[in-house]
Amino acid sequence: MSRGRRWLAAAILATLALPALGMVAAPYETESAMEHRVLAAPPVVPADAKGWALAPRRLDAWFGDHFAWRGELVKAAFKLQALVGLRSPNGLDVVRGKDGWLLLRQGLLETAGAQTNPAAARRYGAFVCEAEQAARAHGARFLFAPAPSPLEIYPEAAPDWVKFGHPTQPERVLQAARACDVPVLDLRPAMLAAKPSGAKLYQHHDSHWTNAGALVAFNAVAAALGEQGWVIDPKAMNWRPGKPYDSDLVRVAGAFDLPQELVPEPPEGPSAAPAAGAIPDLKYSPYPPPFLVPAAHAHPVVLVVGDSYSANFWPQYFRRAGVTLAWVNQAECRFDRGIYDRVKPDIVVLAPVSRLEFCR
Repeated sequence: MSRGRRWLAAAILATLALPALGMVAAPYETESAMEHRVLAAPPVVPADAKGWALAPRRLDAWFGDHFAWRGELVKAAFKLQALVGLRSPNGLDVVRGKDGWLLLRQGLLETAGAQTNPAAARRYGAFVCEAEQAARAHGARFLFAPAPSPLEIYPEAAPDWVKFGHPTQPERVLQAARACDVPVLDLRPAMLAAKPSGAKLYQHHDSHWTNAGALVAFNAVAAALGEQGWVIDPKAMNWRPGKPYDSDLVRVAGAFDLPQELVPEPPEGPSAAPAAGAIPDLKYSPYPPPFLVPAAHAHPVVLVVGDSYSANFWPQYFRRAGVTLAWVNQAECRFDRGIYDRVKPDIVVLAPVSRLEFCR
């Protein structure tokens, strides 16, 4: 064999061996969110003849599921399949749970506690602490009240390959925020306490809560702020089943085989971010632009810094409570601080959905 071929053979062998050798340093994984399944378990010493006969197959399955950089390679393979039309790239973002649930893959394992990132939690906690200091500098009270993700309230919706653990990523963020004495409201107890009532708190085919779930959270925020006069009795809402909902996860996953679901609606119709009152000259990303909704009372002005969970579902409750609401989007620990001077808030509520608690 020529020297060139020997070098080529050595390079090929090194390339083939690299994923196996990299397992020494790579983290060990037990499930694959992208493939929606549990990875092969380590083979055990066979106890009988049948076990020995199956041992080669089990060993092969384990080696096939466990090698360094597996996640990155699987993701690259899925993207390549999508490029040639063999698989929908958007479908990778949605996980099918039990009993017809659709779950957004982003943040799924983190909110379940199957995997966490303590450093990322500390970074978001530092952002919360800084936001509280900025609110106080503008003379406003502050409350950190993240909206729980669906699995935090409905763990029974998770597929079998999702393994729950503690602390979860949202729990780590709450711990980081409490470390600097920020006023924190954990909304999970209020949401869990409302489950036995039979109210549908989260949509099964959409990434959001329902109007009923949003009201539970709103009332808990009002109570935490000491504003009992804002609390709205759910029985006074006169809920109606509503029209079939255009669910975001159905569109993303192409899961049109699922029946359209009916979710609780107030008599005025479905909630959405108000079109009136937009403040278009402030920066925003991705949706919607900052807005101000005046109410019966000019003060207090409550500024909610959040996402679609609050923008689409809370304005109606502030309006019913007669409270002026301002809203601005928070994404990756950023929002336009010009909103402070524009609306001069008396209260600031930082309320992201828990799966979006990360900084970049």
